[in-house]
Order: sequence, then structure tokens, then C-alpha cells
Amino acid sequence: MTAMGCHPSRVEWLITPADLDHPTRMRVDTEHGLRVIAHLRGGAHIWLWTCGGRVRVGSGRAMACHMTGSEWSGDDWQRYCHHLLSLRYDVAYQPVPDRDRGDFGIEGFTSGGEVFQCYAAQDPLSPRDLYEKQRDKMTADLNKLEKNINEIRQLTSPATIKCWVLLVPRCDTKNIIVHGSIKGDEIRAKGLPGVDGEFFVRVLTDDDFASEKQRLAGAAAALLPSPPADATEEEAKAWEADAPEATDVLRRKIANLSHVPSSDRESLRMELVKRHLYAADTEDQLRCTQPQMWERLDVEKKQREQTLAVEHLVGTSGEQRTIAEEVDEMRSRLESAFPALGGGWADGLAWGIVADWLIRCPLDPIPQGAA
Repeated sequence: MTAMGCHPSRVEWLITPADLDHPTRMRVDTEHGLRVIAHLRGGAHIWLWTCGGRVRVGSGRAMACHMTGSEWSGDDWQRYCHHLLSLRYDVAYQPVPDRDRGDFGIEGFTSGGEVFQCYAAQDPLSPRDLYEKQRDKMTADLNKLEKNINEIRQLTSPATIKCWVLLVPRCDTKNIIVHGSIKGDEIRAKGLPGVDGEFFVRVLTDDDFASEKQRLAGAAAALLPSPPADATEEEAKAWEADAPEATDVLRRKIANLSHVPSSDRESLRMELVKRHLYAADTEDQLRCTQPQMWERLDVEKKQREQTLAVEHLVGTSGEQRTIAEEVDEMRSRLESAFPALGGGWADGLAWGIVADWLIRCPLDPIPQGAA
């Protein structure tokens, strides 16, 4: 088994057949790939699944097919950009096919004279490394623009080319903007046919398409697949074995709930872990299939979590809600923010999110009846 790359919360591996012993459980999802609980030689168990044609592996459920920031594949980022640009410009936007002699360094253009190139560098990258990759991509594709200007003019005619835009998931330094300004000056100075005398270069991210992102997320919600299957008790026990400290935190917090009989505490803990795993599966599915919706969900979760932390610190009545009441509150928020989710998605996510808070949050719940 060979490490392919690292992320603060994740390691990606290339798995060879010799690394695997035998799968203990297999779940097939025709839309979202194959996931297997597999055992490595020596007894350690991992989670393995595919998403977008790539094998992903992680201990427990820590891994996810995650497509935020610049962790997009090049093809996925290009498709996403085409959707955003089509929403903004409608029929005035024309994608450029690249299977016939390439795309000449542009992946789309508008009838108003804007041309676009999409680029997603593969993480992990420091701001400096990311800048260098984006700088080199910009330089190379603007050279293609100059070299292929006659062919490009045939595409964009009758409009003159007013602006060349590099669409990227992340823009971490102003240096790439400065580089674009310099390259724009160079192109103007060459007086290329079909290029406007005030030609300029811009670097944009999908944050510059806020309304289009929202429309795209709303449309995607209507096409959501069925929610994932419930986690099993076997999976919950495997997670507890992998995360003993988190299990102890949850055990301590449940013990602090005086209204829960001691005979029911183990069952409650196991149920909360299963809900936590179900929500993790659901979020993984959204990351892979609906990344814009996942981003909005992540914001919704963090906002509610911050509110709960503040309420606990200042001693308002909010922190004295029962677990069930907090689940109801979260479910209501999800149904309001994502009307297309439906009861199955919203209920499972709400329970899982609250379970996750109980596992991660350092604050203990106030026992029922406490002042």
C-alpha cells in the first residue's frame, strides 16, 4: 500500500491486491461507486470506496470524496465551470470541444468577447506552489492564444476578444493577479488581430458566481439519489474500536444525562454512533455528487454549532434542550435551507449532526432538570 498524498485530515492511498485480505462487508451503489470494508494484512481494518473513478481509503470513516477548494479533478472542475458560465450567460456562452485538435487554450467564450480557461491544480499545495502552477498555466495558455489567434478568431467572430479569464477553485495570492495584468499588457502590445485594444486578463473563482452557485445547488437538490443505508451495529462497533477517545467522550456525556436509565445508556451510545456514521455517509455522498450543496450544509452546521457554544457559555436556556429537541431544531433548519432534501435526508442528517456534536464538543450537556 503506497501513500499518494496527504491532507491535514486525510491520507490517500494506492491499494494493491497484496495489501488486502478479504472484504467483510460489501455495499454497491450503482450511482456512487463501490464501497468495501476491507482488512489489511495484519488485521487492521480500513474503509475503501470509489468516487469519480478514484479509489479512496481511510481509517474508519475519516476519508471522504471531497471536492471543495482545489481538490477537484480537472474534468469535474471544467464541467462545473461550464454549468456556472451557462447559467450566467445563457445562450451567449459557447463551450469549446477539445477532442478535435485541442481547445486552443480556451474552454469557452461569450458573444461579448470574454474567453475562459478552467484550471484546478491538485492539492496539497502551499500558496506559493499553487501560484506557480497557476502562473505557468496562465502563461502557457496565453501563448496558445497568440499562436492560435486565427483559429480562435473564427470561433469568436464577429466579437473581438476583450478579456481572458482563468477560472480556478482557489486564488490564494495577489501575485497571480499581478501576473495576469503583466500578461495582459504583453498581449495588448502585440496588436494581435481580433484582440481588443483594451484587452485584459482576470482570475476568478466560483465565489464570483454566487447566484449561479445557488441556482445550481437548488437544481441539483431535485436530482438527489436515495439516502444511504443505515449503519449497522457491526460498523458502529468497528468505529468505536478505531476511536476509543471519542467513544469515552460520548460515554461520559450519556452518563451525565440523568433522565436516561443506566440500563439504556449502552444502547443509546450505540444508536448515536450509528446515526453519526449514517450522517457521515450522507455527507460523503453529497461531497461526491453535489459539492455546492455540501458546502451550504457545512455552513449551516457550523453556524448552529457556534450558536450552541455561545448559548452554553452565557447560560441561556438553549443548551438545556434535550437531544431530541435539538434534533428537531436541526431538522427544521435543514428542511428550510434545503427544501428538496425531504424527510429521509433531513431526519437522518439532523440526528447524525447532533451525534457528531456530542462526540466532538468538549462541553458536557446539562442534565435534565438542572438549573
